Amino acid sequence: MARADDGPISAGERTVISARLFATGASAITALAAALALGIGVFTPPRGGVLCTSGCIPYPYTDAAPFVVGDSIWIYPAIVMALGFIAVTASLHELGPSGGRLAGLVAVAFSTLAAGLLVGDYLVHLMVVVPSLARGEGAAVATFSIYNPHGVFIALENAGYFVIGLAFLAVAGAVVGSGRLAGAVRWVFLVAGVLAVGGLIFFGALFGADLDVRYEVFAISIDYLALAIGGALLAAWFRRRRTDPA
Repeated sequence: MARADDGPISAGERTVISARLFATGASAITALAAALALGIGVFTPPRGGVLCTSGCIPYPYTDAAPFVVGDSIWIYPAIVMALGFIAVTASLHELGPSGGRLAGLVAVAFSTLAAGLLVGDYLVHLMVVVPSLARGEGAAVATFSIYNPHGVFIALENAGYFVIGLAFLAVAGAVVGSGRLAGAVRWVFLVAGVLAVGGLIFFGALFGADLDVRYEVFAISIDYLALAIGGALLAAWFRRRRTDPA
């Protein structure tokens, strides 16, 4: 491979180009997974908690057997999104401007922690709760049920999406520099981070023990929308990005 103006591409340049392609692809996949999870979630009716208005399934959720598989479809793209966000933040740390490398490293740490919380939560649901509910064993997994508004599933989601909010703030700090695209990325993740982090404090203070699914729904809406929009913007930013000279 050669360039007409500058001659052959060096091994180091090839590495940078490959890294940029990886970062662009990871950002696009994360954005697509977030949009898909959000879209499916919008059309998945709530069957428990304060947002449920009809067809609500009472404790211990043994009546959920006909619905649990369909109600869990959104989780698959959500897992891809959470893991993809690690790749995005790692790429940002590696390829971002030198002035934002520390913030990029913090973003990697928070995104990894968030993915651990969410993916672990979702795999327990898919591998333990879903088959148990499908067999009418809802009482055995009631504490971990997706339909339990104050159960382990919702609690881990709250923790995971709160930490993703912290990662958003770090991403906003890592994308330094001028230009409309960089500015748009910063604002998307800054606003989403403030809302996701501040939302838990606000809802927790306002509702206390009656928090229910209020923060979970709010945080999912904010985080998924931010990753859908911000991921697409980051894909374009990585594609145009030139790394700082060594």
